[in-house]
Amino acid sequence: MLNILYHYVFWYPLVMSTMWIIGGLLYYMRRERQASPPLIETPLVSILIPCYNEEATIEETIKHLDNLNYPSYEVIVINDGSKDGTVNVLKK
Repeated sequence: MLNILYHYVFWYPLVMSTMWIIGGLLYYMRRERQASPPLIETPLVSILIPCYNEEATIEETIKHLDNLNYPSYEVIVINDGSKDGTVNVLKK
């Protein structure tokens, strides 16, 4: 009985994981590998930045987002009641 349990505990995960890997590869090769059609136009993307006491880093974050290589996006900064000078940096 113990021998049967040993074989089950060893072989079942090995066989099932092999089947999952083969199934994943087949799914990738039949469905996901196909090239997606090119976009006619790029959709507008909204980037939301929640900030709380981010006076030291928010300006750098917005500068990096300003240099994105995407044609149609907007940056929305959400001030969550900061107690430092985050508001002054955002107004600037």
